[in-house]
Amino acid sequence: MPVPSEYPMQYELNGVRVNIHERVRMQLHDFRQIDLDSFEGFGVLVGSKSTTAKEYWIDKITTPMPDDSATRYTFLMKDAGHQQLIDRCFEESQGEEVYLGTWHTHPQQVPVASQDDKLDFFRCIARNMNRNLFFIVVGTEQTKIYMKKGSRIKLMEMTGDIRAT
Repeated sequence: MPVPSEYPMQYELNGVRVNIHERVRMQLHDFRQIDLDSFEGFGVLVGSKSTTAKEYWIDKITTPMPDDSATRYTFLMKDAGHQQLIDRCFEESQGEEVYLGTWHTHPQQVPVASQDDKLDFFRCIARNMNRNLFFIVVGTEQTKIYMKKGSRIKLMEMTGDIRAT
């Protein structure tokens, strides 16, 4: 099934596909840690899924908010606005738009999830046992998406990027 051009980036792992909306791709791109003094960007992922839970569409993200904190290598997401967006999207979509995971940046060209990242991913998964969650790590040159497969966190493969170059 072709993905509309509004979702230029696709990632897959074992038959599960994640489609990232162009608006989200641009927001993630804008938060890359290009400058030596830039802090981590981060937030939650909101979107929808197919009835088979084999395809997901990430349509919205939150970004750092006033009660959050960050340094170049760490962040603490504590502003209630993140959960408020999740709740509002869920309500307005009659349950179609849901929490799909988190995202954050790394000051690396090709980002690699750290052990701390993976521990945080597992904490998110423990609070959301009955759903697939995705974890995006945005580097200065590439973006990586991880998901839980069995008892491990696995890197998804980028299968499409239909942006005009």
